[in-house]
Amino acid sequence: MKDTVPFKYELFQRISQDFPFLKYLYITNGRAMKNKSYVSTLITFHFLTFLHLDGAHDDYVALYLLKKYAHLPRLSHLSIERESLKKITKNFTIGSMYFNFSKLITLDVGESFVRPKNFHVYFPILSMCQ
Repeated sequence: MKDTVPFKYELFQRISQDFPFLKYLYITNGRAMKNKSYVSTLITFHFLTFLHLDGAHDDYVALYLLKKYAHLPRLSHLSIERESLKKITKNFTIGSMYFNFSKLITLDVGESFVRPKNFHVYFPILSMCQ
């Protein structure tokens, strides 16, 4: 999904309902999301394994990576900008249980970076693989 017009939350709800077996999702949109009323409704992608958020506004990053907004039980591959990852985790200081990271086996941040001391808490499987 790529656009220069902000996406609305209802679009993501509809995609999760109309494409229940979706495995790959690419979101590239640098504009803030419209209608951020997603606080009360959880979107679920039961089969989503690959999520590409490079170039995505922080609103979309939060929508998919925070468990209070999305349930991604099979997410195993994440592509995200390093700065977005640092921002969403508040530089890895927020509790790891709030994120959809537990099953990740690959993480692409587009550049090398020094892993924080508690990296393994956020990415337990990924840390074991390397």
